[in-house]
Amino acid sequence: MREYSLSWMKNRRYSGWDYTGEADSGFDYGIKTTIRNGSGGTSLFKGNQLDAIIGNKWSKKSSTYLAVGVHQLENRSSSIKHSTVPYSLEHNQLVGKWLNSKLTYTSDWNYQELQLGGALESFIKKETIHHSFLLTPVNNVRISLRGRNSDYSDGNSSYHQDLDLKYKIGPSETWYLLGAGVEYTRFESKRSDYWTPRQFIGLGPRFELVQPFAKKFQVSLAANLNRFQEESNSWGNGFYSNFALQYGKRDETNVLVGYERIQSSQSGTLWYSDRLFLSANHFY
Repeated sequence: MREYSLSWMKNRRYSGWDYTGEADSGFDYGIKTTIRNGSGGTSLFKGNQLDAIIGNKWSKKSSTYLAVGVHQLENRSSSIKHSTVPYSLEHNQLVGKWLNSKLTYTSDWNYQELQLGGALESFIKKETIHHSFLLTPVNNVRISLRGRNSDYSDGNSSYHQDLDLKYKIGPSETWYLLGAGVEYTRFESKRSDYWTPRQFIGLGPRFELVQPFAKKFQVSLAANLNRFQEESNSWGNGFYSNFALQYGKRDETNVLVGYERIQSSQSGTLWYSDRLFLSANHFY
């Protein structure tokens, strides 16, 4: 899948880490357009999406956003196309100085997750409740719990949780995090046209690095090593890696280029995915 996206927002926001000069409250609005195309199995597909975004930052600790639009999905192999009205409602809330929480409700097609080919042949849609909690009980400790509960238009449902514990090491101007994590996924029913494990568990060490250099450059690296088991199958090994190089500071116009690799091996079978990404942000 190849994805191209262009968006504009009246204000720049990031809950829990304000930009320089960011107001304590304010009304936000914007627009976003996304084009996706690719292939899955024997089917070629194309998706065109346009979203309008409105939101409000209620205070330094609270903000809410709503995105609504139209999303057309075309199975180019069968020349069949359908449209849906995607929407996303998100609320960010800081609790004291130690808990950053985000709750999101979304409804859209499911092909973006590359759960093919049911997403293309049957035009499966998905409604999901996402939750994300970041706890920082002391300066150097970060505990993250992220998850989602999804209901699919074919009657299926899924449950996913990821718990992550990391400790910050090294000098204060750098960002070195070392720790471990565990994830769990469960689908209610087995399907033959997309990956639906009744139980999947993975655990292992995790590492993150963010290192600035040469004034305006920054390199970032994330790596997870996994020992995993799907249902009653034998245990397998895998890893997640993400490397990115950024030019320009966060508060300034910046460009980011990166590469992601996910790989797993089980019972002599190798599965992997590669992703290249490029983004540019201009503030004025």
